[in-house]
Amino acid sequence: MNDFIGFGSQFPGEYLKAALIASLFGVSVLAAGFRYLNRATKLVSNFLSFAREQPMHRESLELSALVRRVADLRRPDLESSRVELELQLDPELPAIQADPDQLQQVLMNLMNNALQALAEVPRPGRLKISTQRAENAIRIQVEDNGPGVPPGAVPHILSRSSPPGR
Repeated sequence: MNDFIGFGSQFPGEYLKAALIASLFGVSVLAAGFRYLNRATKLVSNFLSFAREQPMHRESLELSALVRRVADLRRPDLESSRVELELQLDPELPAIQADPDQLQQVLMNLMNNALQALAEVPRPGRLKISTQRAENAIRIQVEDNGPGVPPGAVPHILSRSSPPGR
């Protein structure tokens, strides 16, 4: 908590901007600060354990609600990059059993990839995330109007050694 307060005193403009954005979305500054601090803690933990296999912690979760929370976390980055976000979230999806932290990290990575790809297109960029039922499964679809994946990179997309943005 002291680090978050220290951030506000070192960078008052950034703190005020974050507070304004949080208030526009009806989120108290303190709650938003705790969420960002919690997210930063989880990111550091994920980074430190990146090379180790982690046991999956499954729990019941509402997928569309998770997508909305991740989108809300990234909304300031999207807006500053002039990327329009469209969410098409099925409100009727049943709860799923999944690891919310790992799923959130996957969504964050996909959004990061989209932002990198959209840096190369005329503005505004477009990012669409949808959830839907597909036969006996539930699908998350992430689409953008970026240039696409170069054909030579396709075999290496899921490789941990693949450099970011490639």
